[in-house]
Formats: sequence, C-alpha cells, structure tokens
Amino acid sequence: DEGGFLVLTVRPSRMRACEANLLKRFNSNGCSLERVSFDDLLFDGLRAEAQELDVDWKVVEQADGTDEGSQDWKNLLHLVSMAQPKIEENLLDREDHLLLVHPGLIARYDMMSLLETLRDRTGHDAACPGVWGLVATDEQNDMPFLDDAEIPLISPGQRAKVSEPWIDNLHRGRSPKLATKETTETGGK
Repeated sequence: DEGGFLVLTVRPSRMRACEANLLKRFNSNGCSLERVSFDDLLFDGLRAEAQELDVDWKVVEQADGTDEGSQDWKNLLHLVSMAQPKIEENLLDREDHLLLVHPGLIARYDMMSLLETLRDRTGHDAACPGVWGLVATDEQNDMPFLDDAEIPLISPGQRAKVSEPWIDNLHRGRSPKLATKETTETGGK
C-alpha cells in the first residue's frame, strides 16, 4: 500500500508463471500493477537517441557485439547514458505500481544507477508509488544480482524471494498435484 522499491527473485524456470500470477493477483484486488519490459523501454530509448543523432541502427547493433574495451562499445555506452535519463523519467512519471521485467541489460550496459534512482524516488509520496523488479536467481546468494552486479539495496526489506508454493497457489488451498499437472502441461508457463 505504501509503495517503494522491491526486488523479487525467482528461479529462472518460474519467471513466466511468477509474472503472470503477480499481474493476475494484484490487478484483481483493486490495485494496479503495470508490467514494463526494461528491454522494450531501453531499445525504444536507444532507437530514439540514435535517430536524433542520425546514427544508423545497424551501427548500434554491431557495437553491441564488439569487445567491451573497444571504441565502438564505448560509443554504445555513451548512447545508453544519453537515453538513461529519459528512461528514468518514463518510469518515474507513471501513476501505477510497476512490475519491471527483463532487467538484465541494466547490468550489461552499466546502468545500475537507474536502479538506485528508482529505489530512491518511488514511494507513497511520489508520482510512481512503487517498482517491483522481477529478477531470475540461482539462489546461490542472499542478495539479488543482475549478471555479476549486485542490485543496490538499502535494507533487507527491499528484497523478497517468491516461493514455489506461492507461484503454484498452494497457500490458497490449491492441490499440489493440480499445480504440477498444469505446470507440466503448459511447459512451465
């Protein structure tokens, strides 16, 4: 109810089921949880910046495949840094709670400061009341990571592991056999 920043971790094979359950449960309870794909937001922002600078999109794509020490990679990161403030503004100007999915490129493109901004500027008295980041984890660490970068959190209350029973609705009296059967039939979706 008070909003804020929360990182939800889940096993990679359960990402889709977790995302679907979060959206279903929180949009049906009078809340409004808006799904936002960071990948989509980033690529839209990069395309807009490239177009504004008259940079051919193929050059951007090629730079993504270069060595991280190359000038092309540095140019790509510069383009990313130009797009980042607009992406932050896009996220922070929303009035609904956000479910941020596909956040992996945040670490790849050295944008962890974006997560710090979201962490610091969401809450009950902000335009954007809350951001939940859904992150795949291998459960080897207590802290959530994107690639090899630790997500910057201030307190343990800003992270939570989504349990298998919650994803399968077992806490609501659903049969474990039914949950397993449906997961098998849908391929984990």
